[in-house]
Amino acid sequence: MNAADLATRAAAGDFSPEVAEWLQRGMAAHLAGQPLEQSLGLCDSARMRARNQHLTAAAARIDAGRGVPPHRLAGELELAINRFMSSRRTSGDKAVDQCLQAAAATGARPICTQRALYDLLKL
Repeated sequence: MNAADLATRAAAGDFSPEVAEWLQRGMAAHLAGQPLEQSLGLCDSARMRARNQHLTAAAARIDAGRGVPPHRLAGELELAINRFMSSRRTSGDKAVDQCLQAAAATGARPICTQRALYDLLKL
């Protein structure tokens, strides 16, 4: 579970052991002198890592074991992102929508061009 997901859960009132432990570690690090965003793992690099994980998961769901080459898969993911962003948060596939919603919830700048998505997927 990444920091953005944990923050979303905490904001919703979920204080399960996992969320409480994350908050405890983050607050201890903050009291020791780290900036709050960094101590909670909500700095830009953490947000981008989380966004990338969710986008990669969305691509895996789109691929569904078909073995689509990364360039074509990036194009399909770009179309899904565009549909998701333009049509009331739905790409037409519930599993992909969940990944795209989680990617948006990270607060990281969106990636929505085929080239940038290809660079992410080819790694």
